[in-house]
Amino acid sequence: MVRGILALSVVCFAACGDDGSGSGLDGGNGDGPDQSVNGDGNTGVDFASPVDATCMLQTFTGFPGISAQLRRLDCSCGCVIDSFDTTQVSGFWNGSVMDSTFNPTVTGLNVTPAIGDGGVAFGGLTSINPANTFFLDGDFDVLIDYQLETALPNDAQASLQVNNLKPPVNSTYTVERQRSVGGAQLYSAAVAGIQPVTAATTATTGTLELERTGFTIRAVADGTEVTRFTGAVQDRLALLLTAGVNSCSGGGCTFTVRWRNLRMTRGALVDRQ
Repeated sequence: MVRGILALSVVCFAACGDDGSGSGLDGGNGDGPDQSVNGDGNTGVDFASPVDATCMLQTFTGFPGISAQLRRLDCSCGCVIDSFDTTQVSGFWNGSVMDSTFNPTVTGLNVTPAIGDGGVAFGGLTSINPANTFFLDGDFDVLIDYQLETALPNDAQASLQVNNLKPPVNSTYTVERQRSVGGAQLYSAAVAGIQPVTAATTATTGTLELERTGFTIRAVADGTEVTRFTGAVQDRLALLLTAGVNSCSGGGCTFTVRWRNLRMTRGALVDRQ
C-alpha cells in the first residue's frame, strides 16, 4: 500500500470549508467512530466587530539554514503555508517522486502519478527538508484544497498527513480523497494506526483538514468530520502532501490532482522538532 510507502518516505527525508465543525460520520452509533470525546471544532478567525487590528494573516516563507534559537511563526490569526500559485515549487519543501510529475502553475500545483500494469507511483511533498525544515506545533488546524483534474483510478488517493516521524503508529494521522481497489469513491481517514474510517463521496473538488486540540485529533473532509482520536501525541508534527496510485491492472493508471491554498487557521510553525 502506498500509505506505508509514504510513511517510509517521510522517515527517509528526515534521515538522507474550513473549521470542520460538521455533524460527523459515525459508523453506526451516532457518536462518531470513536476513538473519543467531542471536540470544539470552532477554529476559524472571528471577524465580527470590533476587529483586532493587531491580528493579521501570516504568510510562511520558510526557515532556511540553521539557527541557534528556535524560530517560530505564530498562526493564531491564520497562516498561508503555501498558496501554490506560482510556477515554481517553494524551496521549503522536500519532494519525492516515483513515476510521477509535478507541474506548478499560477492556479495550483498539479501532481500526476502514472504507472502501467502493477507497481506503485506517487508524488509527495514533505516539510522535512534538511535545509529548510518546519513542523506544526501546539493545537492546530491545517487545511488544503484539492481538485481532481482527471478521474481517480482504482486504488489511488490524494492525501494530507501529519506525522511525528517516530514509533509507535499513533504518531501518524491521514485524511484523503480516494478510490478503493473495488472502485468505491470515498473520503478516508486513518488515525493512530486504527482501522480507516470512510465516507462515500462524489466530490471532485474539496478540502482536506486535520485539527488537533489537546489530545484530540480530528480528520475532516469538506467541513464534515470523518473520524477523531482522543489519544493523539502532542509532539511537533511534520507535514506531508501526496498523490499516489497503489496498484494497476489493465494499464494506463494515472490521474492528476491540483493542490491549492495550504493553510492553518490556528497553531504555529517552528523550525525544529
